[in-house]
Amino acid sequence: MLRTALRPANLGLLLLMVAAAVVFSLLGEWQLGRSQEHARVSPTETVVPIGEVLQPAADFTGHADHQRVSVTGTWADLPLEEVRERPLDGRDGAWVVAALQESGTGGLLPVLLGWQPAGEALPAAPTGAAQLTGRLMASEQPEGLAPGGQLGALSSGDLVNVWPGRLYTGYLVADAGSAPTGALTAVPSEAPVARLDPQNLSYAFQWWLFAAFALVMWVKIVKDRHGDELEDRRLAEEEAAGGRDDDEGGAAAPREPAPRPTGAGLRAWEDVAVPDARPLTQPDTPQVHR
Repeated sequence: MLRTALRPANLGLLLLMVAAAVVFSLLGEWQLGRSQEHARVSPTETVVPIGEVLQPAADFTGHADHQRVSVTGTWADLPLEEVRERPLDGRDGAWVVAALQESGTGGLLPVLLGWQPAGEALPAAPTGAAQLTGRLMASEQPEGLAPGGQLGALSSGDLVNVWPGRLYTGYLVADAGSAPTGALTAVPSEAPVARLDPQNLSYAFQWWLFAAFALVMWVKIVKDRHGDELEDRRLAEEEAAGGRDDDEGGAAAPREPAPRPTGAGLRAWEDVAVPDARPLTQPDTPQVHR
């Protein structure tokens, strides 16, 4: 099989398959790089205006998630909301959320003002103009309102039932000192967590699989060609062996004529009567004379 693989035609095919595998591998590396680029949940830690990454009622994208933003607006004349079961430093408590009406779009942005221990009364809602900085977070899955009116999750899907207007599909974790928190404890801002984008990662795996398939295909082609050569050799050997068998057996000997009888047998043979082979003549007919 090694001799078959080293034939010029198979070596040329190997070069072609290796070139294809290299191209497929580079495409896989490219998709892996795209996956790593998209893995940055926040494209930058630089504070940007919220309008550059998110609009009211728009889908929350990966570029908005964990992005630090600045927002200018006015505190909406709406009551504060409390998100229950949010422990902090081992203590039971709740998040306090206020509605900020963004000045450019008029959309309502949920702002996490801070944390307070469970059972305490809500503070007074902030009023007036505000200019905040903080980190955008994706809206949580809706869980509905508890019997006491508390939220089960900080979700725009739940807040849309209590706040009139167009809501952002995320919420802002206000920086400490950025919002009027009063006695509230600032909630720590979560740093972005890098993760690979699954779609681009799957594309990279597919390209690498194609690269491996190209090399496996070459091995299979060489193996098939080697098998065909062995089969042709076997048939040639069988044909040659059949020809040698015919030569050793020789051609069929001609049949010898029967021996001519001699001696007494010859005499007995000569005594055998041989019918007269002369042609029969018609009997003489009388001559008629006129």
